[in-house]
Amino acid sequence: YGRDATDSQLFARTWRYLWYRDTESSLALTRMQSVEHEALVTMMAARTGAPVPQVLAAGLGGDDVAILAVDRSGLHLSEMDPSSLTDDAVVDVWRSVAQLHAGGISHGGLTATAISIGDQGHQIGDFGSGTLGAGDSLQALDIVELLFALSLIIGAQRAVETARAGLGEAALATVLPYVQLPAVQSSSRRHVDKPKTLVAEIRSEIESITGGATEEPVQIRRVQVRNLVMTGLSLFAVYFLISQMSGIDFAAVWAVEIGRAHV
Repeated sequence: YGRDATDSQLFARTWRYLWYRDTESSLALTRMQSVEHEALVTMMAARTGAPVPQVLAAGLGGDDVAILAVDRSGLHLSEMDPSSLTDDAVVDVWRSVAQLHAGGISHGGLTATAISIGDQGHQIGDFGSGTLGAGDSLQALDIVELLFALSLIIGAQRAVETARAGLGEAALATVLPYVQLPAVQSSSRRHVDKPKTLVAEIRSEIESITGGATEEPVQIRRVQVRNLVMTGLSLFAVYFLISQMSGIDFAAVWAVEIGRAHV
């Protein structure tokens, strides 16, 4: 955690905290707090039985650097050849996600770089945005994020089918209201030309597999874009009216009105 890394993470967390409705998330304001938070969530995640990196050391490496050392191994999902990624391996990943959620932990960033697979199996790392005591909404966002990441690699159909095998059909069906573009981090969206189309494909696959009817999407963002536009237009209108009224001599107008009253 150098200065640039911490600043960018702080900006991302602050933006997500203000923009989205996952109010259970917390903000770490210093490099050491970021390291301590990730180390704590990683160690608590290990208690759930999910395969996570072992925390080896954490501390300050100087004025501008905080260090978290873990024994992570294997290739990130984003680095793997899709043809080498078997359904069994992906189902195991989903089962580990279920273990995290059963332990009340959300990851907060289950992208293709958060999961690695090696000769000894897979690991889930990068718990910097993790939350302890996470509610259903944050856990649903984890699932949507991973569905999107896997769909980029193995396709939406396999991603959803393996999720059903690893999480269970009932758990997968409850995610439907969260399957929408705002649930996917911008870092994942950049890997596809039409992310909204992919999200719609994932939703269709879930509905097909679970037989679930189309549900009204939950409001993930705290603030809707249309509300921001309306607020901006209202402020502009107020500014315009004030600027138009600034040249009026109200004292003279008042005197005229008083004169009329006495006539």
